Amino acid sequence: MADLTQMIRWNANFVRGLAQSVLDRAKTIRTSLNPYGVETAVAAEPATGKLTAKKVTVSKAAKKAKPAGKVRKTKRTNA
Repeated sequence: MADLTQMIRWNANFVRGLAQSVLDRAKTIRTSLNPYGVETAVAAEPATGKLTAKKVTVSKAAKKAKPAGKVRKTKRTNA
């Protein structure tokens, strides 16, 4: 039982240290950012057409189709 208690304490300290390091890193990042009012708008460059997102279309039949988990089961008859 002592080993289990020691392992739980070690895990708790590990998680506490990990959370503290994340908070410290977030503080560092926040202090390095510009304040909200200082940012200037940068004009976007015109698209060159290299990698454009394609619009995904779904057919009417696919919209009406039931998901795989919702398929209705039918009774089997002995023939």
